[in-house]
Amino acid sequence: MPSPPRNRPRAPRPTSIWSTCARWTSLSERSRPCPADRRQGIVQTHDGAAIQLTTTGRADLGEHTGRFLAGEEVGADDAYIRTCPLFETRARYAWLNRLVTVARCDLSISRIRYRISALA
Repeated sequence: MPSPPRNRPRAPRPTSIWSTCARWTSLSERSRPCPADRRQGIVQTHDGAAIQLTTTGRADLGEHTGRFLAGEEVGADDAYIRTCPLFETRARYAWLNRLVTVARCDLSISRIRYRISALA
């Protein structure tokens, strides 16, 4: 398999994201790592390309569970929220298909913000 280009293009800028399914874990006040959500969705880029995104991971909100349930955002700096995004797309962004990635996540009831890094 060819290695990713050294000067890899910048990740596409999303304009729309559609969630096609999600499985959420139950939360409790006990601090213990648990499976994070498993999400599948479609990201539409600024140039019209569609990228399928699947994520799985782990989350431990610990003492911040109450903040989360109250509607506040809990950040990756406050709690352990990590996922491994997987991309599937066509030729224009085919380099994404070869990446192994990890993400630090900021989590609220209404959204997840991913800060994604590719592993070398």
